[in-house]
Amino acid sequence: MSQYLITYDDGTEQTLDVERLDYDGEQYVAYIRNEVVAYVRPLDVRSIVRQGVAADGR
Repeated sequence: MSQYLITYDDGTEQTLDVERLDYDGEQYVAYIRNEVVAYVRPLDVRSIVRQGVAADGR
């Protein structure tokens, strides 16, 4: 599992604990065990940061 910090234009934040977060061209799709668990529309998203990742990607 990875933790993603999503920051919105209005300053609010959301944390997602998911296995994978993909962009499908229209929205971000979060997965756990290859099942969709959340959709994030990029309209008001300022940034998405994967947390706790070392510089070498581990």
